[in-house]
Amino acid sequence: MLRLVRPEPFVVRRMLCVLILILGSGCGHHESRYLFGESEVSADIPQRLSDTESLQLEIQRGDETAVLQRISEGLSVDHRLAEGRTLLMEASRWGRLGLVRELLARGANPSLRDPQGLSARDFAQNYPEILRLLPTEISAEKLAELFELAKTGEWRKLKAELDQGLDVNLIHPASGDTLLISASRAGARGVVGMLIRYPGCNLNLRSLDGLTALGAARASGQTAIAKDLQARGAID
Repeated sequence: MLRLVRPEPFVVRRMLCVLILILGSGCGHHESRYLFGESEVSADIPQRLSDTESLQLEIQRGDETAVLQRISEGLSVDHRLAEGRTLLMEASRWGRLGLVRELLARGANPSLRDPQGLSARDFAQNYPEILRLLPTEISAEKLAELFELAKTGEWRKLKAELDQGLDVNLIHPASGDTLLISASRAGARGVVGMLIRYPGCNLNLRSLDGLTALGAARASGQTAIAKDLQARGAID
């Protein structure tokens, strides 16, 4: 005849503790992956995250204060995370415009690349406002093409190029003209109208002959363009 033996209370407690630890370990692994998922970033930072993981999560959240505090305490502005991405790359990847501005202001190098050869610009392709902040190299042929668009009034094509992250204040090395000055000289009113409303466009840069866009428009007899520039606060 079988005889049931009741386990001692301390044995039961030990078994329960082991079971809780096993379940807790499995849940923790799942939560860690969720924290860094592409679709959502949790608002709770578990204590078990490493310092690097916590930093990465701060960037994903857009917690500028926390990230900049680390930099003020000695963290390199070009510090690389576990995957080889810099702080700037990670901020660009998540569309954190304010943090990108702050990192660039503190000297972050936008030309660095991760182990896959990607730069901050590559990670910012879905964020035009960030692309505008990140410099890009332009060939002489491309520069000539852009200034030709400015002169001939192809404002839609020019805007499409600028939206890819090109500097709206590009300067032609031969004349010192900006795109705005060049368009003002040529009487390309549509281009001027687009440029004076484009984020970051400086209306008062001067070319090598000392003229601003307003001065160039007046010198070329472009009265309507001169009025448009004046209305936006341009100076002679």
